[in-house]
Amino acid sequence: MPDNPVMPAELASHSHVVEILDLLSESGCTVALLARLVRAQWADLASALRLMAAHGLLIGGDHGSWDEPLMSRGPIRLTSRGEEVAQLLSDPKRRT
Repeated sequence: MPDNPVMPAELASHSHVVEILDLLSESGCTVALLARLVRAQWADLASALRLMAAHGLLIGGDHGSWDEPLMSRGPIRLTSRGEEVAQLLSDPKRRT
């Protein structure tokens, strides 16, 4: 899958990233709520969240580092870049 300047292939091909973007585009969620809504193993969910944060798509909680335990975070939200990616994925005309 070739890189897209808005959605790099690493993100697009990672399990659960698109599902998480869709959920967070509605409103912020805690990690506990995401764990209930996303059908994923904990390690896969944590990996997707950390990857998304590394690409600047997420902000959340009081912690600056995503290496801290995820369950102790406050609500996670999309950054403006995350919102742009979520909109791109929800609009078939903008995907091309």
